[in-house]
Amino acid sequence: MNPTFVNHFSQSIELFLKTNPTAKGFVLDAEFGANQTKHSYTDFVCSIHKLIKTKDSHLQFHLTLFPPNHPDQHDYYNWDELYLCSDAWFIMFYDEHNPRTKSGPVSTSNWIESNLVAIERKLLQENGTYTVSIASIRKKFFLGLPLYGYGKNKAGKFGKVIPLKMFTESKEFQTSFEDFLKINTKKDEIYLPTKYFLHHWKKESRRLGYGGVAYWREEFLGNQKLQND
Repeated sequence: MNPTFVNHFSQSIELFLKTNPTAKGFVLDAEFGANQTKHSYTDFVCSIHKLIKTKDSHLQFHLTLFPPNHPDQHDYYNWDELYLCSDAWFIMFYDEHNPRTKSGPVSTSNWIESNLVAIERKLLQENGTYTVSIASIRKKFFLGLPLYGYGKNKAGKFGKVIPLKMFTESKEFQTSFEDFLKINTKKDEIYLPTKYFLHHWKKESRRLGYGGVAYWREEFLGNQKLQND
C-alpha cells in the first residue's frame, strides 16, 4: 500500500479511460503474495474498484484469483471482501501441479470440485460479514481451464509448457474419458488435459450456474475448435 504506487496506478487508470473511451472495464491479475500482505492487497483492490465505479458505474472490474488449494495461493485472499469489490472472478484452475511442485496433471475434476466447494463455503459462512445466495455467487465465477500441459524431461527437470494443439488430433485426446493424459516420449513425460475434461467443465459450468469458462491460452489450441459432441 505504498501511497506513491497507488497514486500512479490510479492515474494510469484515469489516463487509460481518457484515451480509450470505448473500454468496458479492467481485469486485475495479481497471482503471488505473502500472507502478511493480504489485507493491503484487499485494500488496494477495493480502492481501485471504488475509483473505477466512481468514474463510470457501468465499467466492469474483474479479478483473476488462485483457488484455495493452488500451490502458490498461501491463504492470500480475503474472499468475502474481494467478492464485494469486484464484478466477476476468473478462477485459475490451472495449475494443480506446476514447475515448483512434483509432476502431475495440470488440472483434474476432483481438484476443481474441492476448490469450488471451499470458495463457496467461505462466502456462505453464517458468521461472515454478509450472506449471499449460491446462485448469485456462481454467476460471478468463470472457471479457468488449461489448454496446455507440462513436460518433465528424463533428467527430471519439470516445467516445459506443451501446447495442446500438438495433440488435439491424437486418438488419446479425442477418445479418452479421463481428465488427463500421461504421454511418454523419447524426451519427456507429458501431462495434458483431454477433450473429455474440457467439454465436461464447459457443460458443468452451465448446469451449475457458473458465469462461464475462460481458457489459458487461446494460442495453445491453435486453429482447433473444441466442438460440442
